[in-house]
Amino acid sequence: MLNNRNLLCCLSLFLTAFVSVISGSDDSLDDVLDQVGVPVGMLSAPSGDPIVVAIVDDGFRLTHQDIVPFLWENPAEIPGNRRDDDGNGHVDDIFGWDLADNDADVSHPENRESEFYHGTHVAGIVTRLARRVYGEKAPEFIKILPVKAIADDAKKMSMELGYDGIQYAADLGADVILAAWSSHRCSSRESRILDAAVSSGSIIIGAAGNAYSNDPMYPAAHESVWSVAAVDNSGIKLKNSSFGGTVDFVAPGKGISSASVLSDDGYASHGGTSYSAALVAGMVAVMKKQAPDLSVVELRAKLKNTAEPVDLLQGGEIVYSGKLGAGRINLERAIEYQLSGQPAQANNLIEDSQGYLVRYSNNRSLTAWKLRPPVGGKGTWLSPRRLHGDAGDARLQIHLLGDESEVPFLDIPISEWSDRVYIPEQAATILLLDDPDAEYQFLAEYALDPVDQSTLFCEGVKELKQEGLIEDGSGDLEYSPQSDCKWLITAPAGKAIHIEFLEFDTQANSDWLYFFNGSGTHERVMAVYSGPNIPPELTTWSNQVLIWFVTDDAVQGGGWKASVTFVEPINLPE
Repeated sequence: MLNNRNLLCCLSLFLTAFVSVISGSDDSLDDVLDQVGVPVGMLSAPSGDPIVVAIVDDGFRLTHQDIVPFLWENPAEIPGNRRDDDGNGHVDDIFGWDLADNDADVSHPENRESEFYHGTHVAGIVTRLARRVYGEKAPEFIKILPVKAIADDAKKMSMELGYDGIQYAADLGADVILAAWSSHRCSSRESRILDAAVSSGSIIIGAAGNAYSNDPMYPAAHESVWSVAAVDNSGIKLKNSSFGGTVDFVAPGKGISSASVLSDDGYASHGGTSYSAALVAGMVAVMKKQAPDLSVVELRAKLKNTAEPVDLLQGGEIVYSGKLGAGRINLERAIEYQLSGQPAQANNLIEDSQGYLVRYSNNRSLTAWKLRPPVGGKGTWLSPRRLHGDAGDARLQIHLLGDESEVPFLDIPISEWSDRVYIPEQAATILLLDDPDAEYQFLAEYALDPVDQSTLFCEGVKELKQEGLIEDGSGDLEYSPQSDCKWLITAPAGKAIHIEFLEFDTQANSDWLYFFNGSGTHERVMAVYSGPNIPPELTTWSNQVLIWFVTDDAVQGGGWKASVTFVEPINLPE
């Protein structure tokens, strides 16, 4: 079966099937919550309004025992008066709105539970997490705003109105918006919706996607959105989880048990980045409730600086270096992390892929960070995120490792630093030269710029019209993981193409070389080769052949090399 990852995702929500369904209470989610440090029995929370988590999805079983106590009610609408009391264009949107059917019923359609299960499942994850933290008082502190964005009679389970759902939720003042769906594209209009929602104060959590690719998936890959990829219980990336430099966090996503759409007390297990994103949305809601005075940047800094890096857990490979965000989120550590308690004069060593430089303590001298990111990156982006107070004459300096000129790569007053900076080396020293009279708080975000392993040696389609040698492109090195590249060979009219392999070493049954009789993958497959042995010689049926090389991320071999000659054609098969 062809494994073209570009065909795997198109605004699709439902990339996994039911694994199990049970009735009654279910405690298996507790094991997952243990992994991400969700505390048990934090019975107190600051006073104030509850945190509203909007879930833009396919529909909801509002009567499920895990959901009904948490339902948000629109305080600006009078139930049943058939008037748009809050003036938002939706009449009696008491418990949210169905944008696709343009009514107030956000429930899943009857007799389509096998398709419309997703919203119920992710909502149940958020509420179960909240109840673990706050116990029976949880519905006082966390509320669920359901937003339905797929029509009851939809023929395709796609989120054409997903971004409109985000806008609706943001306009209602949702604190957190969960968008557990993805697409390869984000239009300029959709980008503006995301920016406006974040500017209004909402935090948008997106699922990185289940496309087994480092191609950006939206809305998660948008700069305004927090992207979440999926790992298993050991911190290993799920096979189908997308990844890449736009990912912010990972969370468990394998066999996540939550509310079932089939009954009011049933539970089901599913896997994928949707459920990882739901976990993070719930944790962000708790963080906002526990620390209401934190800015969004400060909240994000606490979560990133306490996450557990998982890059090195991936079988010792550097394939995912810088592509799994700051790592596995840990709620308890994030709550306990005090920005003002970080040592100011420590010679801080930075060895992870993402995080924040923190200067909240009065220092009055010098703070230094040694930047030593993991291998597998081209450089590091450093972005100013927060400056509170008067920094006076404090300056930021960056010195590249091995630069003997003693002239800083960057030397700029903190108060004038507004644009992100690219540090083009693997290692550097970052200095914060304080003004003794200044009182200020400073946050800067760093993120490794990862290497795209899949394009190191080959990418796209290379067209060849001459006889000679072709190879995978890696030379004496092993070929790249996650390669997806093609060679289109065209002989003169009336000729065929003869291919004889001189070298061949690929991972058997995982890394494949396909041959299509013609110019595209829609043509008939002539041969498929994989393994460590030299394949048989091959003569094409026409004057064109498309060779497609596809590899996974597990094991890489020496690659392949073949000679190409143009010969007289053979008879086509019947």
